[in-house]
Amino acid sequence: MLYAECNHMIENAPAACRADLRAGFEAMGSKDFAAALARFTSADALVTDRPEAPYGMALSYVQRGMTTMALSYFTEALSREPLLFACQRDFVATLKEVEAIYRPLLTDKLRRVLITCFRTQGLNHQLLLPFALALIRLEEVGLYDDSLAHLLLSSCYLTDLEAERFFTRCRRNLLMSGDTGHQALIGALAAQGRNNGFIWPVSAEEQARLRSLQKRTDLPRRSQKYTDPAARLLLSMYNDGPRPLSAQGIVRATPVRDRISKRVQRQYDRFPYPAWTDLLLPSPEPPDRHPQSDILVAGCGTGRHALYLAARFPGIVIDAEDLSLRSLQYAAAKAKSFGLDNIRFLQADILESGATDKQYAWIECVGTLHHTRAPLKAWSRLRSRLLPGGRMKLGLYSRRARAFIESVKAIHLNGNRAVSSVQELRACRQQLLSRLPDQDLDRVFRLNDFYYASGVKDLLFHEMESNFSLPEIGQMLQRLGLSFLGFEVSGKTSAAFQQLFPASAGDDLTEWDAFEQRHPDSFLEMYQFWCQDNKNQQP
Repeated sequence: MLYAECNHMIENAPAACRADLRAGFEAMGSKDFAAALARFTSADALVTDRPEAPYGMALSYVQRGMTTMALSYFTEALSREPLLFACQRDFVATLKEVEAIYRPLLTDKLRRVLITCFRTQGLNHQLLLPFALALIRLEEVGLYDDSLAHLLLSSCYLTDLEAERFFTRCRRNLLMSGDTGHQALIGALAAQGRNNGFIWPVSAEEQARLRSLQKRTDLPRRSQKYTDPAARLLLSMYNDGPRPLSAQGIVRATPVRDRISKRVQRQYDRFPYPAWTDLLLPSPEPPDRHPQSDILVAGCGTGRHALYLAARFPGIVIDAEDLSLRSLQYAAAKAKSFGLDNIRFLQADILESGATDKQYAWIECVGTLHHTRAPLKAWSRLRSRLLPGGRMKLGLYSRRARAFIESVKAIHLNGNRAVSSVQELRACRQQLLSRLPDQDLDRVFRLNDFYYASGVKDLLFHEMESNFSLPEIGQMLQRLGLSFLGFEVSGKTSAAFQQLFPASAGDDLTEWDAFEQRHPDSFLEMYQFWCQDNKNQQP
């Protein structure tokens, strides 16, 4: 919680408990857990119907890494004040750290909190999914009027095979029966299809039924009054057609001439990545903490991180570049929906020079260089746009962490990349699911990207992909005159590293390489690290 938010909450609390609340937050600041808990408990005893004290207790438990206890107090605070956004934000962020769901937490009170959070813009609804699924009984009759199930389907993409198979059966039964009386569920299943790129399997029987319905909707306009009014509704669960997006305001900054760049561009125009529905926006930083220059996000994709930075630093411009016009259109539409107007979207190839040769003190390029024909050349182009003393955040695939993905591609897919339609992706995915699972396949099934179309394409059939080791990254940093500053890792990974290297500052790639040998899954998503111009470093 930010200091300003904390102060505002204390000032708006009843006078009787303000002193205890202030003392509790001060104790949290000095990491005196016992004192903080005692003062928040005292405040709660004085005023039993307000959210401030249980919210403070939740934050105290988060500080101690006791997420299960924290969630019970977040739930209590939000049951008292359902629309307290700061508490919603911290509650959702804490869900990300939960490794196992504790059954006593699954109460009607939590159900109501989740429903309110799903209805609140500016939260990462995907993080609500495991708890929402745990509260939903996967029985078809009960789902017709279950608002939590409808919100779950509409707000995120399912990443659970059991739930996917269940809802696939629900969809099939609605289609084959022609029953349109449950419009809320049909609409939610249609939204889930849009969220996952209609990746769920479709049986031959369903395809025949869909062709029959399609014929009714393809009649000339003058004949529409004779068609079945339910046809379009049922079809929407399987494919409601492309949604038009505007290219207004997107600047074409460079040509795209490289052969590999064109292939990657076509991939992302067909399958914008990553798919996302909502975003946990940060609170704005005060002006004195804004960077001294605009920020460049090179390879912004569908814009999620660019929007995050725009919300965090409202006083500066975020230049968001990408090869794919469709991805930029997706990002621009999302920026508009969030009311963010400090982002400039540019269509550009990192390998090209042109209208984007502006310089920056802050550059981010995560998940992009390893999809270029010449990663070092592309990184060098970005390096030339870094101001003296400037910092750069990079994200590159780890060869060691992704070995099991490469194994699945080689053994089960024969290294095939020529998959260019949703139908082909769906067929390949079902082929994998029908195999006797081995250890590597099972791990692929646990990755979120396996559950939506553009994720499957990016994960298993990318047009261009390179993996790296930490020694290779160290050599590239040296050639480019950049100093390694450290990784962005989870608290769990950081603690494990400190246990292995207790005296380390975390800026030695040799130590991290030794750590990764012992913990090969630590960089499964990718290496995400900061580096700095070492020719004119600022003190």
